[in-house]
Amino acid sequence: TWGEQARVFRMIPGLENAEFFRMGAVHRNTFINAPTCLDDTWQLRSEPGVYFAGQIVGTEGYVEAAAGGWLVAHFIAERLAGRDPEPLPRSTAHAGLLAHTRRHPDDYQPSNITFAHLPPWEGKRLQKRAKYEAMAERALADLDAWIARRAAA
Repeated sequence: TWGEQARVFRMIPGLENAEFFRMGAVHRNTFINAPTCLDDTWQLRSEPGVYFAGQIVGTEGYVEAAAGGWLVAHFIAERLAGRDPEPLPRSTAHAGLLAHTRRHPDDYQPSNITFAHLPPWEGKRLQKRAKYEAMAERALADLDAWIARRAAA
């Protein structure tokens, strides 16, 4: 804490009455190198059956962590049912998270979901907000079709 930092610094001879304008803060983001360690279902390549999700795989944010938990639960449920997990539509944020964790193995860094993780918009040229809305609509339509295919199977 900042109070504890000030107390410790004041123990140094000559700093007993020092005025500190800014204290330090440390944030350590521990994550594995997902592109080299995990397969397409976030299963450990070296130890099949061991899955990872959340910030440890390099997805940042609470929503992304929850989405990652859903993904792994889905993958495990499919495996337990004797099926290979069907990939989610590439246009969805879930698939975007998976795509991010497959990129840049030599300099892998955590990320929140962004539109950059999704396939680019190929429709008519739109302003940014309209383009993102169109990409979201595309993802929802693709997800509906994916769910319908799974229900029919």
